[in-house]
This record gives sequence, C-alpha cells and structure tokens, in this order.
Amino acid sequence: MAESSPTPPYRRERRASIDNPISFSDQPEVLCDICEERKLKALKSCLVCQRSYCETHLQPHLRSARLEKHKLMDPVRNLEDYICQKHKKPLEQFCRDDQTSVCMMCAVNDHLFHDTVSIEEESKKKKTQLMETQKKAKRMIQERVKKIQDIKNSAEVRKRNTEKKKADHVVSFTDLIRSIERCQTELLKMMEERQKAAEKQEQELIEELEEEITELETRNTELEQLSHTEDHLHLLQISSSLDSFTKTRSDRNLPEIRMKADESLESLNRTLTHLQNTLHEKLTQTELKWKQQYAVDVSLDPDTAHPNLVLSDDGKQVRHGDTEQKLPDKLQRFDTCPCILGKEGFSSGRFYFKCRCKERLTGL
Repeated sequence: MAESSPTPPYRRERRASIDNPISFSDQPEVLCDICEERKLKALKSCLVCQRSYCETHLQPHLRSARLEKHKLMDPVRNLEDYICQKHKKPLEQFCRDDQTSVCMMCAVNDHLFHDTVSIEEESKKKKTQLMETQKKAKRMIQERVKKIQDIKNSAEVRKRNTEKKKADHVVSFTDLIRSIERCQTELLKMMEERQKAAEKQEQELIEELEEEITELETRNTELEQLSHTEDHLHLLQISSSLDSFTKTRSDRNLPEIRMKADESLESLNRTLTHLQNTLHEKLTQTELKWKQQYAVDVSLDPDTAHPNLVLSDDGKQVRHGDTEQKLPDKLQRFDTCPCILGKEGFSSGRFYFKCRCKERLTGL
C-alpha cells in the first residue's frame, strides 16, 4: 500500500483555523480578476482557471463546451487553498483516513487504499453533523438561558425572603429591646420606691428611739436626784412608777435593721442573667455557623518546615524540637527563622480555620 503524502503546510493551517472560525460576513468582497478598470463583484470562481469572474466574464464558462467542464464554485479569495500544490489540480476528493482534501492524482497515487469520497459527499456529511451540532448548541443555549432564569428567580426569591426575615428580626429585636427597656424602667422605679419606703421606715424608727432616749434621760435624771434625797417617804411612793417605766422599756425588743434581700428582685435578676446568657449563646452559635461556611482544611507543608520544627504525620501539628533535624535541602524550606507554610494557598476571599497554640508565643 502506498504511503499517504504528509499534509501540506497550507492544508494544516487551513484545518487549524477551524478552531478559531471566522464569520463569513467578515470576509472581504471577492472581485473579478478580469475586469481592468472598475472591478465588479465576482459571481463564481473557477478552480481550473484559478480565477474569479463577474457575471459578464463568466459567460464563456457557461456557453463553451470546453469551459463548461471546469469546476465552478462560489467566489473565494484564496483559490490556492482549493488547489493541490503538488499537482496543481482541484481538491475534489476527501481522505477520511487522513482527514484532508486531495486532488484526483493524490487519491490515486498516495491514497489509493484509503477511504476517499468526493468533496461534495463529505461536505454533505459534515453539514449533517454540523446541523446536529447546531441543534445541540441550541439546546445547550436554551438550557443555559433557562438555568440563568432559574438562578435569577431563585436569587429574587432568596432576596425577598432575606428582606422579610430582616424585617421580622428588626421587629422582634425592637420588641425585645422595648420590653427590656420597659422592664428596666419598672425595675428601677420599684427599687427607688422600696428604697424610699426603707428610708422612711428607718427615719421613723430613729425618731421613735430618739424620743425614748429623751424620756430615759429624764427618768435617769430623776433617779439621780432620788438617789440623794433624804425624803424616804417620797422615795418609796414614786419608786414603783419608775421601776414600771424602766421595766416596760427594757422588756421591749429594739428593732433590728437588716439588709433583707428582696426575693422578687433576686428572681428578676436571675431571669435577666439567664436571658443574657441565652442571647449570647445563640448569637455565638449563629456567628460560628456563618464562619463555618468558609471553613477550609489546612495541612502543614513539610517541605517548608524549618529543621528545628517537628511535624506530625498527619500534617496538622507542629512543635519546636530540641535539636536541628537533617532534612532534604529544599528551595522553599525556611532556614533562618522557625516557620512553616500550609500546603493550601489562598489568594483572596474569606477562609475560616481554627488553631490551638500552647507553651510558647506563636505567630500565625
């Protein structure tokens, strides 16, 4: 079997251009090669003559029996691409094995046992494939348009839900703040009233005790005078009344002033403390959930570790060793300061991970 000739450079270049297709509307207008003064637009190009003709200069090809056999095609500028550069013949066949266009002589000499068909037949097949590809592309476009619309609809629904939740949260927090402020106002008012009541009670007790002190001082003066009197009869007559007064006062229990805790206030204080702890816990959980959506798994890179650093097998822990290790010489390894890098790199965005440091001050 004859070897197929290598694909000419111009053919390879032409096939490669398929990866970067050029719109036919962008192609410059093909002009007639025969017109001398004012060149008219070409109507056809002849692969045999390798010329492009306007309607007037095309007439010989339509009327002459000899020229009627020439291969005519829609006008193109690069006619040399449609001609075999080896045999100077039109590229009328297509080799499916080598996926290249060939002339009749190439087909006979170099592609004799290859699967070759006419350019028209292969073009028809390619057009069918292109139509299927076009249908697939249209379906892909429709799917993506629908996906975009779904994303927009989902985003709109999410936005409305978010705005509603925000408004609901604002109302809830506003009501909560108002309730707390009202509770605070009532609590302060109640504490103030109880403080005034306690002060009033204390003042009344002080006044009562001061009055008793005055009476006792008066009786004490009388007792002092009687202790020096020589009137024995008078002493016996009033001593019983003095004893009765003194006994009455001594038997009376003096009021005790104690800072008695108000159980209702203590209960309210416990409730407020519990509410504060609950809010703090919920807010902490919410913040943690928000952070966890940016969570990343970070492992330490042993190739960057300073020789004094000892890395765990799982790459999650590192400690400062007592002696310097003998490690492979790596360009990225730290050699002056005891540092280590993570395997994963983050150039931008938000990333959340936790680390625990102990025994010594460590920088991250």
